[in-house]
Amino acid sequence: PFVGRAQELALLEQLLTDGPPVLLVAGELGIGKSCLLQAGIQRAQAQGWTVLSGGCHRRSGQEPYAPLVGALADSLRRQSPAEQRRQVQGCSWLVRLLPELAESGVVSSPPWTLPAEQERRLMFAAVAQYLANIAGPTGTLLVLDDLHWAGSDALDLLQALVRAPMERPLRILGAYRDTDIGPQDPLALFASDLTREGRASRALLAPMAEVEATALLAELLPETADGETHLRQQMLERAAGVPLFLVSCVQALLTGSLTWNGSSHVPWTLREAILQRVVALPQTAQQVLRLAAVIGRRVPWALLVTVAARSDLTEERVLQALEVCGRGRLL
Repeated sequence: PFVGRAQELALLEQLLTDGPPVLLVAGELGIGKSCLLQAGIQRAQAQGWTVLSGGCHRRSGQEPYAPLVGALADSLRRQSPAEQRRQVQGCSWLVRLLPELAESGVVSSPPWTLPAEQERRLMFAAVAQYLANIAGPTGTLLVLDDLHWAGSDALDLLQALVRAPMERPLRILGAYRDTDIGPQDPLALFASDLTREGRASRALLAPMAEVEATALLAELLPETADGETHLRQQMLERAAGVPLFLVSCVQALLTGSLTWNGSSHVPWTLREAILQRVVALPQTAQQVLRLAAVIGRRVPWALLVTVAARSDLTEERVLQALEVCGRGRLL
């Protein structure tokens, strides 16, 4: 169930009306980005937008123009051959991005070759034309998840689409983990450029407020059993407002791997999600986290420095490690 996020929903409404044409939803793993994208899809479809959606995965940055190529291919797969031929009118250079269009006879390949830069420009224009051709009464909405894994080629195409003169409105709703990109990553530069030009806005998802987390837990798990108050409070405290943590705990409870007796087991899905974030850290940061985990949930600074010194870690290195862990939302 979708709970709270009133401010972010207002930004969604701006995107679909008169706001900047790009809305980027940022936040840590499990904070609710994909759920907000789904809310955007539902609102857009109700208002008459044609919606194309796609997402990256960990390795898809090696695939050309991911996730856009997947969203376009999925859109075409949903059409009959006759509809495909009608929708790709004026988009012959789209075949450079989707060669299968030539194989199926929907589009003929251009009979000449040009320098790579010129072909790319014409291909970008063909994508823009296709998005205009399939637009609904209100326009076209591109919904792209996990953009932190997108390559610079896809981001170049997105920038070109945002800046291109469009016959019908085009909006882009994207999500990414801000914990997984640095200031010089292509996505950070992409967001900075469009924001400076007034073409993009950003919604940074914070953990849910206590009242919202409590409401979410009540939706996920109606109160029925006696003596469950303690475990409910424990789940709320440990989840700290991150929806994925609450959902994982409830799933574990319903499957029997977490019980009402106050067991402190961490659900497998949650454990794996956290470990993925830990192993991406530098070795020193991982070492400091291991020491802190032994000390407990609250770690006195003096004690941590004293224990770290026994592992040949200076106070300065401990500080640097903690800053890295903080940026990764692991503290």
